[in-house]
Amino acid sequence: SEHQAGKVLGWQDTGIKIVGRRSTPGRYFKVSEPGLGWGGTSISDPLSILGEWNAKKGARPGLSLLMVSTTGEQFAYYELD
Repeated sequence: SEHQAGKVLGWQDTGIKIVGRRSTPGRYFKVSEPGLGWGGTSISDPLSILGEWNAKKGARPGLSLLMVSTTGEQFAYYELD
């Protein structure tokens, strides 16, 4: 929802924070060290980069979450419970 594509589609804020330094909407740096995981990082579990969830800003059961690596080679779909 934070990325420009989400804005074009009219998606509301999710209330989910990403660990790291935000560079542009929906893109983050310093989330992980380089490695052989997601997008050339040391991330093996994409859920490990999630920070706080804020129900007042949209985080709710049933909310879908699509996570895609920078390279697009790795992706995962989740639903909050």
